[in-house]
Amino acid sequence: MMFGHEPNPEMIAWFDENRKKAGVTLSPTWLEGEPLERVLTRMEPHIERLKPINAAQIADADKRVAQKS
Repeated sequence: MMFGHEPNPEMIAWFDENRKKAGVTLSPTWLEGEPLERVLTRMEPHIERLKPINAAQIADADKRVAQKS
């Protein structure tokens, strides 16, 4: 978390209380616009190399789901 170690229950409670006071909700954050373009530009040279790794991870996850069924 933000302090560099596993949070204890008191730290989690402090975080939740202050998050609520600040009006922040926890949800996925999607990039768009210029920040998205920066990430895509930075990742573009690596995409072809990473595709097989991603495909293997997806296949492994699919196997685990199928085994649970």
